[in-house]
Amino acid sequence: MTKILLSVLTVCLLFVFCGRNKKTMSGTEAVDVADFIAFFDDISLPLVITDSLLKKNNNDSTLISDTIINQFIGDTIFTPLYGAEIPKIYAMGRFRNKDAETYLLLKTKGKVNAVYALAFTPENRYSANMVLMADGKKTNEVNRVAIDSKFTFSLVDQYKETDGTTSEFSQVFAYNNAGLFMMIMKDGLQKGEIVPILNPIDTLPSQHKYSGNYGRDDRNFITVRDGGNPKEFLFFINMDKGDCQAELKGEAVFVTSDSAVYTTKTDPCAIGFKFGSKSIRITETTICGNKRPADCSFNVSYNRQKTALVKEPGKAKKKKT
Repeated sequence: MTKILLSVLTVCLLFVFCGRNKKTMSGTEAVDVADFIAFFDDISLPLVITDSLLKKNNNDSTLISDTIINQFIGDTIFTPLYGAEIPKIYAMGRFRNKDAETYLLLKTKGKVNAVYALAFTPENRYSANMVLMADGKKTNEVNRVAIDSKFTFSLVDQYKETDGTTSEFSQVFAYNNAGLFMMIMKDGLQKGEIVPILNPIDTLPSQHKYSGNYGRDDRNFITVRDGGNPKEFLFFINMDKGDCQAELKGEAVFVTSDSAVYTTKTDPCAIGFKFGSKSIRITETTICGNKRPADCSFNVSYNRQKTALVKEPGKAKKKKT
């Protein structure tokens, strides 16, 4: 029992003296960088931070004045989120990549609540910073940050789609030798983002009178391009109407001056095409259930478009959220 009491007393004394040895960072007096870094408590990895932390109250004993921040970092790092406002700054913790950089985690509170990661060189010189999460962001609203034992930072946005399913978008960052936090991997789609369509025949010749782009929008269309001879043409159909998503690429043959068919020896799907002066009608002459979901079909009519409907990759139209 006596040994237990002594152990507890020793631990308590360590905390008391550690606290006393730490210099306060809430004033305006000058401190050296070693004291500044030591002010942050050691934390172990792996570590997960959730956005619930942003609203929690902070202990004033961890407060850092902007005067102290300016000595080592400069408060301009907060300008992108805060503008002219000077937020309250709190020390969250530190961890070190042995014989390399040291990382400090800051929490800031003001019109926006945020968490920052700072990197210091082995010589304790400030090198780089990155916003890990903030509750004022309009896009890519990170709600979880995972930091692993290899010092990579995974920023994760988990959100619900309009159909009730859950999706996730993540970006992974790492500090590099150039003194920057660099994105090394990205997975999933941001909220509201959709995968751009890569039209496999868009750049092929379109000299035939019926070659061109027909469609309703950049998700529902047919592209017609010249075939090997005037009696043939290449086509690419894309369909994206809610749960009805499909695509079909092939070669069709004219059977009259304005109508054509698509058939193959290995595929039961058959499609008829009827061209007007500025339109096209597509009809499944044999059911194409192997090419699209069961509750929809390729049966549709489209008007001819003056320009390509598919935009360049990376410029996809945003869904309404």
